[in-house]
Parts: sequence; structure tokens; C-alpha cells
Amino acid sequence: PPPVTLLARGMNISDPERELQMLHAIKVGPQQPPPVWISEILAGISGWRTGQVIHLPLGGQERTVIIAGIYRDYAYQEGSVSIPIQQYRTWSGDDAVNGVALWLRPGTAIPAAIRKLRQTLPDGGQLLIATPKEIRSKSLQIFNQSFIATYALEAVAMVIGLLGVSSGFGAQTLMRRSEFAMLRHLGLRRRDLLTLLFAEGSVLSLLGIFIGGALGMAISIILIEVVNPQSFHWHMGFHPSWRLLLTLSAILWLASTATMVLAGRRAVRHTSAVLRDD
Repeated sequence: PPPVTLLARGMNISDPERELQMLHAIKVGPQQPPPVWISEILAGISGWRTGQVIHLPLGGQERTVIIAGIYRDYAYQEGSVSIPIQQYRTWSGDDAVNGVALWLRPGTAIPAAIRKLRQTLPDGGQLLIATPKEIRSKSLQIFNQSFIATYALEAVAMVIGLLGVSSGFGAQTLMRRSEFAMLRHLGLRRRDLLTLLFAEGSVLSLLGIFIGGALGMAISIILIEVVNPQSFHWHMGFHPSWRLLLTLSAILWLASTATMVLAGRRAVRHTSAVLRDD
């Protein structure tokens, strides 16, 4: 495989899930080589699997280790290998530390803990400290900024779609002028015709939202389960935001139904004018 990143972590060998988001893991016996864990990306690039014995160049020697698990990691696009820091120091003699993760006791105030940490440690004011919430918010902000153009294209597509709905439904209602005229002749009021158009528009809108949503969900699954593993060698969790999807569906339903009704009113007005002229 290409050069990868070696991460020396202060981790519990018997419970690696405390530090890593494990996808596959095995138990390593005392008679087996020391364990390491590789990222999903590295597993996809190299073809390595759990339980496989590999050799790492470390401390001027080839170290024999066994892959004890595969974990999810998006930070290192060429892959990473995680090794217990005690084992790394034994083999390399490097005692340096450039990153620390702290778990606070339940009920501890985070701002107060950060202030105390900066006051206690030498050069504490120069430390870069971030909570998981801040890291997640920053990551989502960067992710959303990367997709601003996509959101703009989605908005343009919605506008074009509504214009197409308006034109199509308006043309359809104009072609049904004789039908509307007959219904008016039979006693239906203009309000009744508008109610009929609203019902038809609602059904067509719901049908379009259902088909579009099903196709979008299918494309999402293909991207996550097929395209990402083949192109980038990693998976992602699939957790649809049903509340957001339902909200957007309701907005689209209202917008498309209103567009259809407004387009159909022209045909109803034309029909009323024809009846008055007759």
C-alpha cells in the first residue's frame, strides 16, 4: 500500500472501542503478535483483513503485528494504522506527545475545566483545545460550505420544476375546457371546480413526491453502499432525517399544489366567461 499515517494512541487493548469506532474486531491472544488497528480506507486500499499478520517498519526494524480490528476514520485519506502508545514507545524510544484526549467526570463544567487546564499547564495559553461538539460543528460547517453550490442547484431545480408543473397542469386544464363547461352546466359552482382542481393537484403532487423520494433514497443507498466503497474505500452511516424530509415534502406538496391550482384557475375563468357569453 502507499505510505500511511501511524497513530500512537493511549488506548485500552481490551476495549479499543473507547477510542475508535470499530467496524470489525477480534480478540488477540497473549501468544500472538502485538495488535494494531487499521482504518477502513487502508483496509480497502491494501486488502488487509482482521487477523492478518503484517510487518511495520518502526524503530529501524520490521515489527511483526496482527490486525486486531478495522475502524472508521475519515481524517486520513490514504489510511492510518493505530498502535498502543506503550508499544510504540518501546519500539521507537519516542516519548513525545502532540495530542491529548480527556474524558471529564459527569457534571463537570467544560469551560471551568478548560480554564483550569490552561492555568495549570506550562504554556497552557498556547494550547489548542476543542470539545467534541465544537469539532463536530466545525466539521459540519465546512461540509455545508462545500455543498453551497449543490444547494443552489437544488433551489434552481425546484423553481424549474414548479414552472414545469405550472405549464403542464395549465395546458391540461385548458384542454379540459369543454369538460369544465359541462360540469358548470350541470350545476357545479366555480368554487366546486377549484376544489376539484385542488384534489387533483394534491394527488399528483403526493405521487410525484413519493416517486421522487423513493428514487432519491435509492440513489443515496447506491452512493453509500457502492460508489463510496469503490471510489474512496469507506462507508458512512445511513440515518435519514425523517423530520426534515417530511417538512420538505410538505413544503413541496403545498408549493406544487398551489401552483397547479393557480394554473387551473385560468381555465376555470375562461370557462365562466364562455358560459356568460352563451
